[in-house]
Amino acid sequence: MTRAAALAVVGTLVALPVTGAAVAQQTREFPSVRELGAALGEFDDGQMHAVAAYYHSQRHHDTPWLLIELGITSRKAVRVHRESIEVETPDGATVPLATYRQWNDDVEPATRLLQATAPTRHQVRTYFREFATFTPLRYFKAPHAAGTILDFHDLSIDQVFLGDLYFKSPTGAWARGRHVLVIHNAAATVRVPIDLR
Repeated sequence: MTRAAALAVVGTLVALPVTGAAVAQQTREFPSVRELGAALGEFDDGQMHAVAAYYHSQRHHDTPWLLIELGITSRKAVRVHRESIEVETPDGATVPLATYRQWNDDVEPATRLLQATAPTRHQVRTYFREFATFTPLRYFKAPHAAGTILDFHDLSIDQVFLGDLYFKSPTGAWARGRHVLVIHNAAATVRVPIDLR
């Protein structure tokens, strides 16, 4: 075996425990989460079931708005308020779900975001195949669109809520690194890692 080949083997053997340690650490931090894709996470702790997709925002986060597509259901009746949803940033800060007024007042950036994300939309509803009833989340609506805005949703076992979550960075952009989507409620606290690259 050549010296270069031997070094390559050693490097591989050294790297394996590190990879295993990283996986083990994520399992400890997020025991109820499965990574279903590069920017797709599923939370299921037996009470709450949520799937979050963020394919566009994973690589385009140098703007104020962060988009997370969400599907969520609960195995018991529970109410989820707008103010119960937030994103934890890598430096330990928390950014609450934007108010509808924040979103609606930012018409041009909001419109550009919706146009840019269209090609990378992910159908999170496909991860809830056992359900027949799907209900739109109404924390937001597209600029100038008709519809009712709600500040809370009542989840139950017989339906899945689907929709977009928007967060506005107080600094005007989102840092690279691990963020966490957090949804507080009476049944459980949903925590899904959001890795921005």
